Amino acid sequence: MFSVTGADHSDEDLTTAAGLCAEVGAHLSVLIIPPPLLLMSSPPPEWNTGRAQAIAVPNYRFQQIEKFSQDVTRMERRSADILKRLKAMSLSCDVDTDYCDPASLGEVARQRALCADLTIVGGDLLNDETLGPPVVNGCLFDSGKPVLIVPKGVK
Repeated sequence: MFSVTGADHSDEDLTTAAGLCAEVGAHLSVLIIPPPLLLMSSPPPEWNTGRAQAIAVPNYRFQQIEKFSQDVTRMERRSADILKRLKAMSLSCDVDTDYCDPASLGEVARQRALCADLTIVGGDLLNDETLGPPVVNGCLFDSGKPVLIVPKGVK
């Protein structure tokens, strides 16, 4: 079984997926996706038209790189926590992270869903306006594999 979660989502979706896998003795594959990347700004202006603005661009790039580093660190920590939790349940599992472009999110989900018998989509992912639609489209429509949608609050 396959489950997708956001880096900033609660553990409710994973608890549901882990419970279903434990009942039938299935392997759980978890994919953690971060919040959308920052969009790149326009190229720096020509030197003679905006020197102060051109000097500020590298500072902005450094801030983007710092945010990216913090996101990767947070995802690694979340991945380790999820893996530890699932192993404590004696569940066969793997946890992976993918820092992908929002435009390719559906394709990433489709590729992972093709390797699973069932994709479990929980309430947190469904309510996420950025991650939910491309993941559901990739897992259900593009892969042709079955998707179990579990609304928030359902056990």
